[in-house]
Amino acid sequence: MSRTSFLIDRSINITLSSDPANGSSDVTANGAVFNVDLTQPIEVPLDAVNPQIELLGASIWWTVPNVLVGTNNQIRIQTTTPAVGPTIISFPQGLYTVADLNDQTDKLLRQSGFDGDAIIWDEEGSTSKVKMTQKTIGTTVDFSVANSIAPLLGFDATPRPTSTVANEEVTSENIADLPPIHYFHVATSLVDEGALIGNKKRNVIAKIPVNVPANHQINFEPRHRVKYQCQKLAGNLVRSIEMVLYDQQLREVNTGGEYWSAVLMISWKQLVTA
Repeated sequence: MSRTSFLIDRSINITLSSDPANGSSDVTANGAVFNVDLTQPIEVPLDAVNPQIELLGASIWWTVPNVLVGTNNQIRIQTTTPAVGPTIISFPQGLYTVADLNDQTDKLLRQSGFDGDAIIWDEEGSTSKVKMTQKTIGTTVDFSVANSIAPLLGFDATPRPTSTVANEEVTSENIADLPPIHYFHVATSLVDEGALIGNKKRNVIAKIPVNVPANHQINFEPRHRVKYQCQKLAGNLVRSIEMVLYDQQLREVNTGGEYWSAVLMISWKQLVTA
């Protein structure tokens, strides 16, 4: 009696989270990298045909700070009406839109004795630059301080001329970096090489757009799933998995203290004879 051989589909789904309560370890200080030691190893048979890996979904909080204490959170301000300063204003670390920046600027200026609306920021949509309005004559803004916020807003890190008219407007010399992240890359140690990003391969298996307002969670499910080779898994017991969250420039992301997670699927074809 003759026997027939055919291929059947096999797959394993894995949910991985940076939350230590869900089994992660070795989480980096920025929250971008974590490991999971598996209580039950992943086993892809040695004779597996075309093993591949893909991302089924991911959850990432859009709280990645664009203002960092000790990096880009300060300006120096002086006014003659009222006579205050020069005073260094330090912004708390956080993820800021232009509206958020205005709210925080108003608060910090009032705390330091200035009029709250001494400086107002506006985003110019057509140029992607930022416009600074100085309310009163005699206002001086100095972007040359250490840890200046100037690069985020697109201004050169130099002292600005003192305003000579009320409501004087100054537009940034450069395009503002608001927000600094437009999409994320998810990478895993399970893949052979992953996607080519520019001229680099960093085990990336998915690109996740930022499509929610600041301080909301991205819940991503790819409309068109892309599979990547993971032949190295065949015949090996996988006991540990490393996950990495990058920005569009393949820099590790600062997650702002929030956890992130991903759901992966490993699939292959198995030759069966019956």
